[in-house]
Amino acid sequence: MTTKPGKGGGRAETRSIGRSFSRDVTGRLSQPGSFPRQIRNPAERIKAAFGIGGEVRSRACLSFLRYRFFLSEGGERAPFGYRRAVSMATQPKRSRSSVKKIAIEGNIAAGKSTFVNILKKARDEWEVVTEPVAKWCNVQDSHDDSEELTASQKSGGNLLQMMYEKPERWSFTFQAYACLSRIRAQLKCLEGKLKEAENAVVFFERSVYSDRFIFASNLYESDCMNETEWTVYQDWHSWMNEQFGSSLELDGIIYLRATPEKCLDRIYIRGRDEEQGIPMEYLQKLHYKHESWLQHRTLRTEFEYLQKVPILTLDVNEDFKGNREKHENMIEKVQEFLSTL
Repeated sequence: MTTKPGKGGGRAETRSIGRSFSRDVTGRLSQPGSFPRQIRNPAERIKAAFGIGGEVRSRACLSFLRYRFFLSEGGERAPFGYRRAVSMATQPKRSRSSVKKIAIEGNIAAGKSTFVNILKKARDEWEVVTEPVAKWCNVQDSHDDSEELTASQKSGGNLLQMMYEKPERWSFTFQAYACLSRIRAQLKCLEGKLKEAENAVVFFERSVYSDRFIFASNLYESDCMNETEWTVYQDWHSWMNEQFGSSLELDGIIYLRATPEKCLDRIYIRGRDEEQGIPMEYLQKLHYKHESWLQHRTLRTEFEYLQKVPILTLDVNEDFKGNREKHENMIEKVQEFLSTL
């Protein structure tokens, strides 16, 4: 399946507030009836501003606060404590939800679907959001996004198959729809019972970041998207993340690491019709990108916070489907990983 990547964790935009008051502001502060300029202690000056002669001098207080907090260009610099207070008040922070959000990343047929089903059964407070494959295989159908469709149901436009059969024509359309449907499914989950749960964890089967920086990027580099489509896709993806990305920012990533050869074997075994023509070269390119991003951490994105997101790597070259002992071992590693976040 191809999917790809988004925008969370924006930087603070620092704006310099110009001197909207002239020097007579300082003059007024030192006129009779105001507090003496020679009081240097900030706490004492605030007291003086609020209560001279037993009554509140609001105008003097307002002038004082304007002067000390905002007149930084060309005038007297505010003390460090004041500047820090203003910075902390205006600096937008990454939203930190009580729900831990973990992305399950890996190559096609690495074992993500099997793994998220194991997680779903492991703990009541763990939720999973699977890839909306059903929507990709039948874009005109109203079935549940995560429900696997039968061949007879795939009559409303199998966009996944169209992309694999003619990538030069359908890659842009598929990647845009894949990301859109992923965002919708993940936001829907976060609006449900997770909002009230304690110690809740939600596992996303892939993220909006792999959508863009692994899958869509690979299609562009393989000449399946032209320059115009790639530019439009990046602009669209960035805008979508500006709108919704803060709700989907990750607390951690679990990387299911498997060789391209093992992934190809599993593609044949699971027998999904749309994937049977996937060549080894395609899987190798995706593997290289996953390694660069999650193993070596050399892949750079516009989302700076991703460079510091903790990553748990699980080697899944050995089959773990139906193996209870391996399931328990994987769950134990996940629990340990979550305890560090």
